[in-house]
Amino acid sequence: MKIIIRILFFIGLLLLILSYFIDPYTIHDENLIVIDGDVVAFLKTLYALTILIFGCTFFASLKIFKNKFYLIFSFIFLIVSLIFFFKMFLYFDQFLE
Repeated sequence: MKIIIRILFFIGLLLLILSYFIDPYTIHDENLIVIDGDVVAFLKTLYALTILIFGCTFFASLKIFKNKFYLIFSFIFLIVSLIFFFKMFLYFDQFLE
């Protein structure tokens, strides 16, 4: 069980790092910056997955592991994922209408 939780933790960390390199902006006519709705939807899905993964690892670290390292970092990465997830909903949805 501990190995599965560790694998999930590092998969979530990889998804969070991968989402940093995905850019929702596209440039049209060399002077207009447009937000791509498909990329924003993909990022929402990616952040939702990372929230689920870090939520599970946080809960498992709290109940099963009792390991402070995974508990603290799962909580920090969960908060970061939640911030980016809400940013996708609150900030980018205004521009997509």
